[in-house]
Amino acid sequence: MARIIIMYAGTIAATLAAIYAMFLGLLTTGYFQAHVVYLHRIQLSWCLDLNVPEQFDFLRNQVTSFEIPTPDNEILHAWHILPVDCIPANILYRLSFKLLQDDPEALLVIYMHGAAGTMGSGYRVPSYRALSAGHPDNLHVLAFDYRGFGHSTHWPSERGLILDAVSIINWVMHVANIPASRILIFGQSLGTAVALAASKQYALQSPPVVFAGSILVAPFTEVAKLAGTYRVGGYIPILSPLFYIPISFTCVRILLHDIWLSHDRIRTYVKANEVNGVKYRLSLILAEMIILYIGIIFGPCFCTPLMLQSRRAKSGIVPWLKI
Repeated sequence: MARIIIMYAGTIAATLAAIYAMFLGLLTTGYFQAHVVYLHRIQLSWCLDLNVPEQFDFLRNQVTSFEIPTPDNEILHAWHILPVDCIPANILYRLSFKLLQDDPEALLVIYMHGAAGTMGSGYRVPSYRALSAGHPDNLHVLAFDYRGFGHSTHWPSERGLILDAVSIINWVMHVANIPASRILIFGQSLGTAVALAASKQYALQSPPVVFAGSILVAPFTEVAKLAGTYRVGGYIPILSPLFYIPISFTCVRILLHDIWLSHDRIRTYVKANEVNGVKYRLSLILAEMIILYIGIIFGPCFCTPLMLQSRRAKSGIVPWLKI
């Protein structure tokens, strides 16, 4: 009896090991890797139409659904969400961007969401409302889906998502004519990496472009380290078994197509602004456990660049905002 149990247990273990090995093999391909990293095919809003924002419990005429092209001929689907106090007086008109342009005190939050779902999935819609509630008369929100997400065309990649963010920002500044001083960049999870990459690109321009502020919610340092600790549903590890073998971590880094080195980009962003003598605002919003996690596991890769010359009067930095 014991022999049979051991035999079956060995067979099951060998089968699971083979499946895991096949999974790791698939992860080396760019196509499969993109689906695992970005989860863009998990819509989470299948029964709702992103072209009809009222289905997401917005007020009628509060949201304008539209499209923005990218330089490589992709189409990004976006929402412009009006502040609640702007709606009653303008219920008969779809002049949402004119309302933003005509109010010199109005701010626009460009919201860059995380992996999986669409701009209308889960907690994202309540997040837009929460942001607008801070200034219900003059805080607008622009949300969009990266390429491959929702109704946006093509498929996601690191280079592609950065180009998407830059395309959105360029459209806001040069088509909608909203100056950088009235634009807030808001990134959540994966969106923090996109926001940092785009912000760094503008900070390195000549002349540099710095926005009214950048807010990063639940950032990570790089995809490789994130993959080593990620658990499905918080319980099932995917790649963490490999990280007990030092050489395997190096292999994962080599095989990753999209690495998202946020710790390098945040350092470059801060240094560029300091060198240029430009005032900037950078806030990180993290849960208590994430703060401990980054500080203990990842080390000072976020803290150090944020604190570079932060005592100089020309720069305002909020390194940690606990929630």
